[in-house]
Amino acid sequence: QINTYAFNPSHFRHEPYPRTLPPGSTWPPERTEDIVGAVPGGNGDVGCVGERCYTDEICANPFCEHTFEQWRKATAHWEECFELRLTEARGIGVFAQREFRAGQVLGWYAGEPRTLDNCGEGDYLMEMEIGVTGRGDSGVGEATVFIDAERKGNWTRFINHSCNPHAVFRIRRAGNLRIMAVEAIRDVGVGEELSVGYGDE
Repeated sequence: QINTYAFNPSHFRHEPYPRTLPPGSTWPPERTEDIVGAVPGGNGDVGCVGERCYTDEICANPFCEHTFEQWRKATAHWEECFELRLTEARGIGVFAQREFRAGQVLGWYAGEPRTLDNCGEGDYLMEMEIGVTGRGDSGVGEATVFIDAERKGNWTRFINHSCNPHAVFRIRRAGNLRIMAVEAIRDVGVGEELSVGYGDE
């Protein structure tokens, strides 16, 4: 159980420079900020989740003073809101211990940033665009990093799939870092199993 990015620079040492990163970016990356850093004022609709978790308030100020450390502290006591239980057919699931409303931020997907080549085909991979989102060359896909939570991750890796999910994963900011936030899209009742849509595949 970790509640941070477990960054290892060696995962990126032999990777080519992503064209979608801002000019002058450090490459290969030496710190977490070099690979999943947020560009103030340059991320379009990538709002900041602010310093508090379990909230429906997304900060619209691109130059806010919220920090990633504040976010880590705000999400550290997730057991007060969610419980991990063994389900009958889907392995471990996440169950709500209090009510949540649509629009609330429920947590984020922690893990190890990796490239596809060095993370294999695990069940706990989350793809995230890097660079300035939405500004890639025409016809060229965005450069991406994979957040691998198989060996190091948090409670969100146990959220199971549903075709009628309670929540979605959305790229947001937490201070100066991009995160994959879990946001409720419909109300969640006490005792309900939290779910997301894994996609058509």
